Amino acid sequence: MLTEEQVHAMVKASTADIERAARESIKASIAREMDCAVQNAVRAAADEYLAEHVKPRVLKMLVENDNKIVEAAVRFARAAGEALSKAMMAEFSKKMGMSYERKKILEAMFG
Repeated sequence: MLTEEQVHAMVKASTADIERAARESIKASIAREMDCAVQNAVRAAADEYLAEHVKPRVLKMLVENDNKIVEAAVRFARAAGEALSKAMMAEFSKKMGMSYERKKILEAMFG
């Protein structure tokens, strides 16, 4: 076990290293905090700019093209429904054909 004098001697010998490590840790912490603060400031400024300048223009464009947007959405929904229906019918026909073929094979095998 170390004596009190040995502990004090070790601390005294390590003081410069301890101070250097503490300074580096503090610098790193400050750098992280500043980085976070800068990111937050940039994000806030960008959000403010977008809300003030971009959003009104985008909304205006959407309102001006409202009918075209709705018509395109309706056309898309109709086309998607038709495509889905065709795909389902093709799959159903395929399965029915396989079922009919299975029935014929079983009848031929077992009478």
